[in-house]
Amino acid sequence: MTSRLALVGLLVGFLVHRDPKVSSEGGRVMLRRSPVVPWIWFVAVVLVAAALLFAESYTFALSMLLLAFAVGLVVGETIALLMKVKAGPVTTPAPAPMPEAGTA
Repeated sequence: MTSRLALVGLLVGFLVHRDPKVSSEGGRVMLRRSPVVPWIWFVAVVLVAAALLFAESYTFALSMLLLAFAVGLVVGETIALLMKVKAGPVTTPAPAPMPEAGTA
């Protein structure tokens, strides 16, 4: 069951991040990652630590399943981003020129 959840997480992480959001700030290309994956990872780690110390064994097992899903998400996200980097340089569209003051 754990490996299946890890594979589902890997697939979800890959599908969500296969087309990363890229922006240009100050002449540098910046990658905007989704904050969902780090939050799921954080919640899973906190639940595993708390369940290890204070909960029953079945609660610990459930939190370990969530952690397996979170690990799959992180690995899938990393694979998708590395494939994008390997595909070539990321290009961003040039920003539209700003109209000068006083012109309509």
